[in-house]
Amino acid sequence: MADTKVFHLRDGVTIEGIGREVETFLRDEKELTVEGIAAPDGYLVQAKESSNWKNFTGLGKALQVQIMPSGDSDVLVNIGIGKWADKVGAAGVGAILFAPLLITAGVGAYMQNKLPGEVFECIEKFIMSGGRSVRRNLSIERTDGTTTKCPSCGVSNPKGTKFCSGCGSKLAASCPACGKDVELGKKFCPYCGSSMVEKKTLSCPKCGVEVEEGRKFCSECGASMEILSKKKCPSCGELVDKDQKFCPSCGSAMSGKKICSKCGTELEPTQKFCGNCGNKME
Repeated sequence: MADTKVFHLRDGVTIEGIGREVETFLRDEKELTVEGIAAPDGYLVQAKESSNWKNFTGLGKALQVQIMPSGDSDVLVNIGIGKWADKVGAAGVGAILFAPLLITAGVGAYMQNKLPGEVFECIEKFIMSGGRSVRRNLSIERTDGTTTKCPSCGVSNPKGTKFCSGCGSKLAASCPACGKDVELGKKFCPYCGSSMVEKKTLSCPKCGVEVEEGRKFCSECGASMEILSKKKCPSCGELVDKDQKFCPSCGSAMSGKKICSKCGTELEPTQKFCGNCGNKME
């Protein structure tokens, strides 16, 4: 038998409004293909998973939510499995609304334990809010491994999506070795096995080959790579780390400027007197 529940309608809440809220819930949060049809005697929502729904429910089957009036101020909701109705008009909805729904063996456990309760909760919150949607955007919060979170805007997209539905950003990184697109978050390329962390390289000063940063010698010609991370002292010619301001061998400023011996101010090599304290530069 289908799952059934009766709700008491509050002022401002309509059956069509409930149906549209269920549509949005199943489409946005459950990522199903959804169709909603209004009729004078109720509202029908049918949903299916576009890619592999047949594997679960059998050919032509779909999840159906029947929403019908019950008395003066109540609404009856049935949730179960029925036949997907293609291109059905409002006139034909009446027969579908009152058609019996079943729970098939393929989706029975999932339906009975989870989805009907979530739909009923969605409807209850909608009614209690007076017809205002109070759903959370679970597409952003889901972390069950079936979505890829966009690093630009934070929206989660179905796994395998190439571009973000929220901002259009690319949801894959190019492998630095083979150039193929790899899902974000992967540490190694599944096509060539290379690390997805792009390593910085420096050009060898002798042969021009790109050498991984941190290597002391070029793998092609054996030349020292240290000269790229050092610079020559303008006074004594000693190789000094680029972040050093003074040469450890002679004490000269690595900027090539003179240092006033009295106040320590840096001066141009052509200056004869310190502009700060007037000291004569020798």
